[in-house]
Amino acid sequence: MSSEKKFRRLISALASLAAESNQLIHLPHGHKRSGRYEGFQLLDEGGVRPNGDSVPYVVPRKGEDQFGLPYGLFENGWIHVLEDAELLLLLSLAHHRDVLTLPEENWIKIESGERLHNYGLGRDAYQSHEILQRFGLLEVDVDPDRRSDGTLPVAPRYAPNGPLHRFRILETGFDEPALEIATTALRKLLSSAGHSS
Repeated sequence: MSSEKKFRRLISALASLAAESNQLIHLPHGHKRSGRYEGFQLLDEGGVRPNGDSVPYVVPRKGEDQFGLPYGLFENGWIHVLEDAELLLLLSLAHHRDVLTLPEENWIKIESGERLHNYGLGRDAYQSHEILQRFGLLEVDVDPDRRSDGTLPVAPRYAPNGPLHRFRILETGFDEPALEIATTALRKLLSSAGHSS
């Protein structure tokens, strides 16, 4: 990609972030014809506020709850390829891993009550672990006694909680180009579904 094309893409991205509908950056020189994007300031990731002015972004202080995400989520386009449910599961797992627990070898388990009440992660969103695994972004250690949505086949009052699915975020998976990997994985999935029907 040429330098000029990269520059145009950067300007387009900054314009989108500064738009009234997003308000994710402030342009102190936005009224000027030239240099309007110089010295832009990041705003709080919450975006547009119903009341009052936008708030500047503040780097979290040491000791505040925070969790890490792979750079490739943004750099390689995964943020644009993944569905909302897949992103929700990924963010929930990253938060659980970095803030709430010290998992053994980065394996993450989330009890059903916790995933519903703390993350709003219903069965459909939880089940998106299957596609994240196909994309090479998540390793899944499946409890053979559970369905893919995390539920037990027997009513809970008659069945013990038992082991849970365990997950591990595969940081290196995000180093791959999202569109290419997702397209290939989905074609394989459709192809196998066509053969089984």
